[in-house]
Amino acid sequence: MIAKVVDPLPEWLKAAHGLRDRAWALLAEHFPADRAELEDARRRLVFDEFFRIGLAVLWMSGLQQSGSGVRAVPHGPLVRRFLGQLRFALTGGGQAAWEEIPGAPA
Repeated sequence: MIAKVVDPLPEWLKAAHGLRDRAWALLAEHFPADRAELEDARRRLVFDEFFRIGLAVLWMSGLQQSGSGVRAVPHGPLVRRFLGQLRFALTGGGQAAWEEIPGAPA
């Protein structure tokens, strides 16, 4: 069943960030061979989560069309509202991931 999991990330993106396949990460999260494998799996799944959050924030912030493509408004009121409503503080890793999003408020 785990083999049917579709990995939405392209190979070049996984290679650029040193990420494993999504199916592998889901399996290793529940049945890791060791601590290092568990951390590798978590890193991949956390990347997925922040990637989706980033996409949602861009969509909710109101994308603006420009002549050369789509430009996001990362400092808009919806982004500030989203960050203000989190019921937790971002961890050091979460903050670092957030800051990697182009244009994200630090």
